[in-house]
Amino acid sequence: MKILEICRSMPWHMAGGLERHAWDLARGLAAAGDEVHLLTTPPSPWRSVPPMPPGLRLHSMSTGKPSAYSARSFRAFAREAEQLDAAHPFDVIHAQGFAAFALPPRFADRLAVTIHGTLFSETPLHAPLFRQLGWKRKIAALWRAKRRLAAAPLYARMLRRARVILVDSEFTRGELLRSRPALEPKIRVAPLGIPPERIRSAPHVERAPGGPIRLLSVGRVTPAKGFQVVLQALRLMPRAPWHWRVAGTGPALEPLRRRAEALGLGDWVEFLGEVDDARLDSLYAQSDLFLYPELSYPAFGLVALEALLAGLPVLASERGAIPEVVRPDCGWLVPGGDPPALARKLKELLANPSRIAETAARCRDLALERFSFERMIALTRAALEECAKAQGSECDL
Repeated sequence: MKILEICRSMPWHMAGGLERHAWDLARGLAAAGDEVHLLTTPPSPWRSVPPMPPGLRLHSMSTGKPSAYSARSFRAFAREAEQLDAAHPFDVIHAQGFAAFALPPRFADRLAVTIHGTLFSETPLHAPLFRQLGWKRKIAALWRAKRRLAAAPLYARMLRRARVILVDSEFTRGELLRSRPALEPKIRVAPLGIPPERIRSAPHVERAPGGPIRLLSVGRVTPAKGFQVVLQALRLMPRAPWHWRVAGTGPALEPLRRRAEALGLGDWVEFLGEVDDARLDSLYAQSDLFLYPELSYPAFGLVALEALLAGLPVLASERGAIPEVVRPDCGWLVPGGDPPALARKLKELLANPSRIAETAARCRDLALERFSFERMIALTRAALEECAKAQGSECDL
């Protein structure tokens, strides 16, 4: 197949789950024998663009920002896609996220879109979260999401036009069908997978005898990630034997640092900021348990899968698609946003470190079996081939 992959941002723009997935997928499709053209925003002057493997061609737009969608960027994607299609007639157009909002109707009969969560599932406007807000916070949440609300008609049109809709979890499939049951015939589930070589299971660094249980969290530091819930839970814990490290940066980082100090947890909590891949591998090897206290409703839970592949069991919130990744044989779930419940489970596990070690021993093998990278590529290729072969048949516009 000749495939045009469209994605707003890539790992050379910013470090994020969507970016890594889009890059892994493009390379995986190219390695499977497809001719893949990758359309994205201009490169960042602060990050180098990696060399393109055989079968993969990069097309960087002349305008657009990787950090945010806008009407201008939607039009730019459409314009650039039309020019590329004229030069390299594609069998299928595959857009990640909302990048297909302004694509022309003539692409509809070969358009596949991958939805990483619905328009609101990972925001405060998601119904279970929105209902919990007071009226002032509801107004504030609506105001902050005004661009998403304005984009709702474009989102609905994109879903109608798409020949195939790919989702990475049963949770997202259910969320789509809850409001749009007519989409069922064209939804395909392709759970995410990560190339095993990207996350190597480094030899675990054993704890010193009697040393603290080493807790780790990784991710963008925002209120939705729930790190403040961990602080509240740790305040209920004995001051030993544990140590929590957080790798990542974001707008909530400094407030969290100050909060940890105010709670008297400064000696037991460490905020590391942004770390590179080598440092992250080292952190995985030097940790015993991964904490994933998510407050939103994730479409998949990629950070949990990365931890499992690194050989770390996961203690996570029972939110969104996380239970599809963190199962009883590789981790534990607690209600999201419940510090006492998190503290109780932590106390139970810290009192039985051998239980953590026994679970860790099987995490990587289970993750590789359940979320095979090859299976993700195969399922995605099957959906894209289905889309390509359907050209010319009736499409709902």
